[in-house]
Amino acid sequence: MFPPVADIRPLPDDYAAYNASSIETCCPTWPRLRMEKDPSITRVTSIESRPAWLQNALRAVSQLQSVADDWDTYGAKSPSKLATQLARRILVTLAKLDCEPTSITPSAEGGICIALSHGERYADVECFNTGEVLTAIAGGHDEPEVWEVDPSNDGLLLALEDLQLLVG
Repeated sequence: MFPPVADIRPLPDDYAAYNASSIETCCPTWPRLRMEKDPSITRVTSIESRPAWLQNALRAVSQLQSVADDWDTYGAKSPSKLATQLARRILVTLAKLDCEPTSITPSAEGGICIALSHGERYADVECFNTGEVLTAIAGGHDEPEVWEVDPSNDGLLLALEDLQLLVG
C-alpha cells in the first residue's frame, strides 16, 4: 500500500548528485542515465543510445551458451556462464569505445572469442571458461603477440583501448 500523498516528502537537495553517483557505481553499463536537478524532483532527461550492433552481438553471445561440448569434434568445451558474462562486459566496453567486433565465436580452448580486424591487422579477446582473458594481435606477416588481461573493468578497458589503437 502506498502512503497517502500528504505523507510524501520532497527529495533532499543533494538527491540528484547522490542518485547519479549511485547509478555510476552500481550500474556502470548501459543505459547510462543523465540526471538533471529540478527544485522538487530528479528526472531522467536522456538516455545514451546503444550502438546498433551491440544488441545483435549480445544476442550472439547468449546463443553461444547453447553450443554443445565437442562442437568442433576435437573435444572443445561449450562456453561457460563465466565466459559469457566476461564476453558481455567486453562487448559493452567495446561499444563505449565505438569499436565494433568483426566476429564472435566459440573458442576451441573453451570459452568465447571476440575478434577485431582492419585490413591486415587482427586482434582478438578470448574469454575462457576459467575466467581468464587473453588478447592477441597480429599484423601482416608479424608473429602474433599474446598476453593475459586483468578481467577487472579497468583491466579490460585498458586492454581494449590498446587493441583499438593497434587495429585501428
